[in-house]
Amino acid sequence: RAVKHANGEIIVGDVKTHQERSLQLDDGTMAMLAAHKKLMMKRARTAGTRLSPEAFILSESPNGSEPWHPNKLTQAFGRLRKRTGFTGRLQDLRHWHASRLLNAGEAPVVVAQRLGHGDPSTTHKWYAHAMPRGDRRSADVIGGVLDDLDNQDS
Repeated sequence: RAVKHANGEIIVGDVKTHQERSLQLDDGTMAMLAAHKKLMMKRARTAGTRLSPEAFILSESPNGSEPWHPNKLTQAFGRLRKRTGFTGRLQDLRHWHASRLLNAGEAPVVVAQRLGHGDPSTTHKWYAHAMPRGDRRSADVIGGVLDDLDNQDS
């Protein structure tokens, strides 16, 4: 779900592509989310309610049914930036994620799915610069083929 602030209201709606997607998460992130859910469930019990099955991860309501105001996330990120010395914007984390995956050799189609790009060419357009290792591997593959051809002629 996308949480937006428009005309003085918080609006919860579809994401930009209007398509659901699911992503695999690493074990450390899953453990952190499980611990967070436990805390939210405890908070709900203390308030005499239950955590909503549709609870937002970032919520101050006892049952998790109301999302944070989008500006609250931006402000929290600003505080984190000050503590860590990070100079980027929140959106830059998305670019960092994609760039690291592509530079590690992940297939652009997989990165496109993680980013929610409907067309992998969008990913390639924005992140082609982030694939130097892919270019190095390509050079090595072609070099190997040429070496094999040269050895066959000898």
